Amino acid sequence: MTAPRNTLDYLDDILDAIEKIAIFTRGMSYEEFCEDDKTV
Repeated sequence: MTAPRNTLDYLDDILDAIEKIAIFTRGMSYEEFCEDDKTV
């Protein structure tokens, strides 16, 4: 059984997601972002 997750675990997950989003959208303009079905 795994240990219960604490607030820092969830914040770490959020930071990881932010980093992945930044990598995925790097180089996209706002218009490209809005027109891409994968990002909206």
